[in-house]
Formats: sequence, structure tokens, C-alpha cells
Amino acid sequence: MRKLWIEAPADFALAVHGERAGGGKRPAPSMRVMFWPSGKVCWQVNMYLVELRKRNLATSTVNTYGSELSRLLRFLHGADLRIEEMHDEQLIGFADYLVRPPDGRGVTANHANRLVLRAIGFLSWLQLRLPSVRLVGVDGEGAQISLTIRQQRSRHRASQVHHPALVARNVRREVRPITGEALRGLQRACRAAAKTEFVIARNGAMLTMLSDSGVRREELVWMRAHDIEHALDRGGRLDVRTAKRRGNPTRQVPVPVETLRAVRTFLDVHRRLQIRRLAKRDRTFVDEGWAFCTRSGGQLAPASVTQIVADLREAANLKQRANPHMFRHRWITLQLRQMLGELQDVNSYGVQMLTTVLSRLASITGHASLDSLWTYVDWTFDEAWAVESTPDTARGGEYLNLTVLPALISEILGALREDSDLDALRARLVEFRDRVRDEAALPDPKTETVAAHSLRRKEWR
Repeated sequence: MRKLWIEAPADFALAVHGERAGGGKRPAPSMRVMFWPSGKVCWQVNMYLVELRKRNLATSTVNTYGSELSRLLRFLHGADLRIEEMHDEQLIGFADYLVRPPDGRGVTANHANRLVLRAIGFLSWLQLRLPSVRLVGVDGEGAQISLTIRQQRSRHRASQVHHPALVARNVRREVRPITGEALRGLQRACRAAAKTEFVIARNGAMLTMLSDSGVRREELVWMRAHDIEHALDRGGRLDVRTAKRRGNPTRQVPVPVETLRAVRTFLDVHRRLQIRRLAKRDRTFVDEGWAFCTRSGGQLAPASVTQIVADLREAANLKQRANPHMFRHRWITLQLRQMLGELQDVNSYGVQMLTTVLSRLASITGHASLDSLWTYVDWTFDEAWAVESTPDTARGGEYLNLTVLPALISEILGALREDSDLDALRARLVEFRDRVRDEAALPDPKTETVAAHSLRRKEWR
């Protein structure tokens, strides 16, 4: 799909008038300039974007508004309509175009509603600049687009806009942790889904970091190359800029050293070669240091991370869902399972103890509230119940705590005398010990734990 915008120079600034200080300039680096599909400048949308930037909205936010309004321009161009000719039927047609476009790649109902509301907001702003046209209004005002305003009792939303173009919302689907099978399938698909060695290596490194650090997609694209080096110097404690928190405070996340070394290999080889090519091609190029940068050396957009995972899922021919946040679900569930495994000697996991564990977990996951983490407790105990309900014949009889077997076997090996007749036995024990070390073991499920968790469910839900 052809893009309808170009980006302004990095030193571009907007003149601001009417402020207390008597005017000034507002920097607008890389702010987009919108065009019609025919190639003509769309002055209406550009004026709207400039106004948003003068209101001190971030350039990235303004660009998002422009990207969303570009769908409206494509619809109007295909219908041979001007913006001023929008009315109720055309707005309903725009919603249908979003859900069922000609190329067959429609958006979800929630996404379509957001784009329709964005178009309504833009048209409401535009009619203030067109006195002779009444584009948007409430029922009974004779506007081309009639809205119904419903008052809400919620303290967070005083009113809600309704229009026939708004489609029914999607039923929210539960997003569970990504499975190990799907994760391996995505890794294998990296080469099939990309053409250049840089993109192949970058996508593989991104999947590794997502699965072994539990960061959000926004936090992933904020990482810089020196963050990986500093984490290696500190034994695996990675500084992560926290999204969805005011001020984006930095937290430390434990990441396996092997993972950091694998990412550093990508940085030292493929990324360095790509940056060298860019610098050779353009002498004014400046490396901003983004760890998982684009092919042009810029910062990768969070939405691009989602698209990359979707492309890998399609290349891997996976039937199950896969998105970046499912990596985070998997990592948090594994961290919680490990923390609970350290409390194996405790006969019961009460609400107070689980709250303490979740507080410790929130410090590394970046959650502002513990309420969101209770879902991971459910998933962790669901796995424990599945193990407990497995017949003893399938589990091999008595439950074995595999975490202590390597130490026991090491003691047996130390007690063996250096006899030639015992070489075969010693070799088999060494092989068994190494195999057990590589296996993951669930903590011993307890009846009291399940009961305490059930009480917690009744109390908190």
C-alpha cells in the first residue's frame, strides 16, 4: 500500500502565535506531511496535524493521527468525494470499508471504531474553519453527520458518542502465554520471513530478548546497544525503561547471560555491518544506538514489532495466536513458578504470602498494580493442577523433585572408588546427571496450595 506522507526534516519547527510569551517556535522533527493518493497535498489534514503539534502533542502522536486519517483519505479518493461532502451514509460506508476493504485485510471492530472516532474528531475541528458547512452535530441540529451523546455515570467518562457507523465491539479474547512449540516455530521462520541477513538476525535476537526478559514491545524498541553491554558487566541485570508508567522510570530485569551474549553477537556482527553500510552511503548519517534498529538505522516502531511477529507466524504456518505480549505472559508465568518453587517447604500459599511474592515480581515486570498479576497466579496453579491430576502411571509413580537429583548424583560419583570396573557405571551416571540438569521441573503440587488459591479467588473476585 502506497504511503500518503513524507517526513519533514529533523530540524523542522512550527511558528506558534498567540501564546503568553508572544509567540515562538515549536520543534517538529520528522513530522509527516499528508498527501492525497493522487499526489496533491491535503491541506485540511496538514492544518489539523500542525494544530495538534502546537497543542504540545508529541510528534510521534501527531504522526499516529496522520496515519489513521490516511485511511479516510484513501476511502474518499476511491469514492471520488471531497472531505466537505462527508455525511452519515458516507461515514457508514467508511466503517464498512475499514472492516471489509477491497484487499480483504480488514481491521477489527474495535480498531474500526477508533478510526471512525478519529475521523469524527477531525471533521469537528474542520467545521470550525468552514463557517458555511455544518459537518458534525447532535441530532436535531441539521448537521451532515448526526451524533447521539449519551451521559455515563462513570467518573472517568462523562459522555459517550454514538453513531450508526460504529460497529459492535469484538468479544475480548483471553491472551495466554505463548507455547514453547510456537516459540520454536517463530525462531525457525526468521529466515523464511526476511531476505537480508541483518533483518533475519535482528528478528531472531528480538524473539530471544522478548522470551527471556518479559519486556513490552515499547520497552524493547527503547533499548540501546550500550544497555546490553552494561547488563553483561553487571552479571545479567538489564536496565529497562518502563512503559505505561508516568515518567517511564528505569527498572532492572534479570536476563540470562547467555541471552545477552547472543544479542551482543547480533550487535557486534550484523548491526555493526549495517551501520557501516549506512555511514558509507550517507556521510551525514548518525547512529542513535538503538539495539533493534530498522534497516535505515532508525528506531523501530512498537507496531512494527507486532507486525514482525505476525509475519513470522504466517511464515511458520502456526494455527495458534502469537503476538509480542504473549512472550511477556510466558516469562512472567515462569518467573512466578520459580518464585513459588523456592517456597516448596511452605504448606500453604495464603493471600498474604502470594501478595508478597507478587510485590517482588512487580518490581521486575513494571506493573503499577498487583491486580493484573493475579491472572498469572491462576495460570501457574492451573499448570500445577494439570500435573496433580495426571495418573501416577503417567508420571512414573512417586513425584521426584528433579532440582535435587544433580547434587545427589554428584555425591554418589564422589563416593565411587576409582575402579576400572566402575567406569561404565560412572559414565552412565554422568550422562543421567547432565540430562536431569537440562530438564525443567515443576514445584511439588500441594493440596493446601490449591485450597488456599481457591479461597483467594473467592475473596478477590
